[in-house]
Amino acid sequence: MKRILLLTALTLTLVGCGGIGAAPTPVPPTNTPLPTPTPRPTATPRPTPTPVPPTQPPTPASTDVIQSGLIATAGADTYRIELSFKTKGAMGEGAPAASADGMIEIINLKGEVAGDNSRIVLSGFFAALLSGDPERGTEFLTADGKSYIRGPAPLFGAPDDAWYELPPDQQSPAETVDPDQITGSLRSGNVDLSRFTPGGFETLDGQRCAIFVGDKETTINLLNGVNQQGTLPFAPQDVDQAETRLSICEDGRLHKMTIDVTGTAEGQTEPTSVSMLLRLFDFNSEIQIVAPTDARPLEPPSMTVPTPSP
Repeated sequence: MKRILLLTALTLTLVGCGGIGAAPTPVPPTNTPLPTPTPRPTATPRPTPTPVPPTQPPTPASTDVIQSGLIATAGADTYRIELSFKTKGAMGEGAPAASADGMIEIINLKGEVAGDNSRIVLSGFFAALLSGDPERGTEFLTADGKSYIRGPAPLFGAPDDAWYELPPDQQSPAETVDPDQITGSLRSGNVDLSRFTPGGFETLDGQRCAIFVGDKETTINLLNGVNQQGTLPFAPQDVDQAETRLSICEDGRLHKMTIDVTGTAEGQTEPTSVSMLLRLFDFNSEIQIVAPTDARPLEPPSMTVPTPSP
C-alpha cells in the first residue's frame, strides 16, 4: 500500500511543479524571412515536381521544434487533458488486481480547463480509495474562484452523492496538471532537449505529429528531481530501461507525452515497470464550466478508507 501511494505521488508531482523546478520561459527567436528570388525565364516551362515530405524531421531542428512546442503549450488557456498512470510488478499486500496485460491502473484523470475554471474526473485505484467505486471515479470542479468535489468521498467529508464546496486551502487536481507546469518539467535544467532524437510521425487529433524520443539518460534526468522526494519505486541507479516520447503536432503544440521506466528496487527480485501517458488536445476550444448551485459544506471526514468494489 505504501508503494501504491508513492507511485500516486509520483504521478501528480511529475506533471506539476513538484520536485522539478520550472525554468524561466525562454523567448523564441524571431525568424527573418529570406528574400524571394526572381525566377529565371525559360522557353519551355518544366513541370513542378511534387515535394516528398521527409520520413524524419531534421535532427538539428529537433531542439527548436520541441522548445517551441513546449512554449506554445504552456500558453494554452483552454484545453482538454487525459492522464493515465499504470504500474506492473511487485506491489505488495493490498494491491488491486491487474488487467490482462499485467498492468495496474493507479490513476486515470480526464478533464477540461477554461481559464481558471476546470472539471476533472479521477478514476483508477487511487480514486477508489476515496469513493470505493473505481468505475465511477471522483469529480472535482473549480469555477469562479471556488472548488468543489462530488461525493461520495468520505475521506474528504463528502459522504453523499452530492456536490460539496472545498475549503479555500484545498484545490482541484487541475492545479497540478497546468500546461505551464507540465512543460516546465521538460524545460528545466535537468533535461537536455538536444538529446531527443526523431522517432517518426503519428496522427493525433486529426493532425500529423512529429515524435521525439528521449533515451534512458534523458528520462532519468527528467525524473531525478521527483525521485529526490522518494516517490519513485526504485533509485535511478536501479533503472534498467527508460524512454520518454513527445509528440509535437502541426499546430505547434505538445499533444502527447509518454514515459516508460523499468527497474528492480533494492531488495526486490522482480522488476517493476511504470508507464505514464499524458494527452493534451482541443486547445482554444469552447468549454463552459459552471459552478453547482446546490453545493453543501463539507462534513467531518471519515477516517475509514472505503473498500473498492471488485
